[in-house]
Amino acid sequence: MGGPVSWWPIGYINEQTDKAEGISFELLEYIGEQLNLPVWIAPSLPWKRVLKMVEVGQLDVVSGAYKTAQRSSLFQYSEPYYRNEIRVFVHKDRPFVFEKLEHLKGRVGLKPLGGSFGQAFDSFAAENKSSFVSVAAHKATFEVNVLRPLIEGLADYFVLDYQDGLLFLQKSGLQDEFVALPHPVAVLDVHLLLSRHSWCANLLPEINQVIAQAKRNGKLANIIAGYSQ
Repeated sequence: MGGPVSWWPIGYINEQTDKAEGISFELLEYIGEQLNLPVWIAPSLPWKRVLKMVEVGQLDVVSGAYKTAQRSSLFQYSEPYYRNEIRVFVHKDRPFVFEKLEHLKGRVGLKPLGGSFGQAFDSFAAENKSSFVSVAAHKATFEVNVLRPLIEGLADYFVLDYQDGLLFLQKSGLQDEFVALPHPVAVLDVHLLLSRHSWCANLLPEINQVIAQAKRNGKLANIIAGYSQ
């Protein structure tokens, strides 16, 4: 199993223990227990490499991902287990009105390399390629690649999951310098993503049953509550 390792609260590496944590990994451990399956977490890998490895069957499962038309043709998706809100973040001194994607035209935006924020946003970004810069927005490079261009006025905004963005800013000590615009870019479901070339593909109905069970018995709610800020 592989997955995101810098995506709060879905999946991330604990800096103290150097172990994978997050809602997705706890849910997968629960699924493994219920189905009597071993769960092995692959070493931290770049996101696009994880997707490619799952596509060809070198990994069985991605612990968390949004659904897109392109991905749906390559992978199988579980039932959703979480909902995430995506926001536009700006420097506090340079806010602007954002109520629809067209309001981003004429502005330079930053987005995570290989990241997807729903079909509408992905299509908009593809149609306006010159207005977007894809950056490796993870712990080691976030301040250099994202915050510095915004501080220096080289970019107008960055797009990220709301909770994830707040945590990045807090860790950088710049939570008072940047704000999230109130209107969300999208509100998206998070799913497990299964390889079509893995023996796990046949387990999708059973995996979905366990997810439904976790929703009914409060297990999933308890997992999510453990990551409330």
